[in-house]
Amino acid sequence: MRRVFCFSFKRADLHGYFLHGCRRQFSLRCVAVGPALEEKDEKEAYEIGQTFINKTFGYRGVIFGQNPATLHITEPPEHSLDSLKTTGFFGGRKKERKHKYYHVLCDERDIRRNDVSIQRIFATSDATNKMSKFLVHVRGVELVPHEDILPYQSSETPVIENKLFSKWQTNTAAFIEEISTLSFMRITSVFQETTENVRVTVMPFYLKKSDYVPGYFSFNSRQPEKAGLTTDTGGKHYWRYVIRVDNLRDDIIQIRNRKWTTLSIPNSQRCSPLSQGVVGMQPKINPGRTFQYWSNVELDAPSGAMWATYGVEKEDGGMFTVKVPRVMLESRKEKDDFPNVSPPIGMV
Repeated sequence: MRRVFCFSFKRADLHGYFLHGCRRQFSLRCVAVGPALEEKDEKEAYEIGQTFINKTFGYRGVIFGQNPATLHITEPPEHSLDSLKTTGFFGGRKKERKHKYYHVLCDERDIRRNDVSIQRIFATSDATNKMSKFLVHVRGVELVPHEDILPYQSSETPVIENKLFSKWQTNTAAFIEEISTLSFMRITSVFQETTENVRVTVMPFYLKKSDYVPGYFSFNSRQPEKAGLTTDTGGKHYWRYVIRVDNLRDDIIQIRNRKWTTLSIPNSQRCSPLSQGVVGMQPKINPGRTFQYWSNVELDAPSGAMWATYGVEKEDGGMFTVKVPRVMLESRKEKDDFPNVSPPIGMV
């Protein structure tokens, strides 16, 4: 029987797991966590309670919810006059398809050991910035695409270490009560574009209008005033977004700068100045590796759009531009309750 082994590394861009028969990097520390199971194609969904290893970031986890979404893909434009006439200003032809995503609980040991950027906060230190009052910090909860799931049958007790998972096992009602505060994790659309073998994926999450936005409060704080949050910020709408950059090239790349544009519909367009790096870093991404971060945006209208470009440096010092796909920002009229979460009965 195949067995899954977990590895721990000092650097965040080297964390990973090894499955017998697939190519992964090795570590000085190796622990067997259980036999591997057959992966499912996109036509089949993984069940609630399935334990897995994240192929990209290497952490153990368990699925507690399903979240299908529409994946909007902008294909690279062909270099021809006919292509320019049909593709328009923003790039190649666009296509969309339904894709499976999962809400998961992550093993907190793996997050600490591998320094995985899971729901990581990159908050501004400017106390006058209103957005800083609405940043969301939920450690150990993540949204994972279907292709990143590597299922296995855990031989550990408990199968993962996560305070929410412990509550799930002992008090399902309390778990569902706490998870219901994470309704801002629900997603309807994902946007993706590839430039010179650098693939950028953006997942926008609508938070709420400024009269109630999740923030730095405990799971049981259902009223913002009890959590020390102000509810009067001018009626703006807030989104959180996760950006994943996959290096599909054969060389190391480094994100040097970025330039953002946001559009409020039907009000105004706002362009940000060229800034150095992303979230205070200029990350290097090795071939076949992924860099992920998340941030936030506010608009004074219930809908809008945003798009950007990265200035990326190659190993030889040359620069090229990578497009961040045009992302449509749509608000919801009413609060979408988080789907009912079944107890982990029959967990594999």
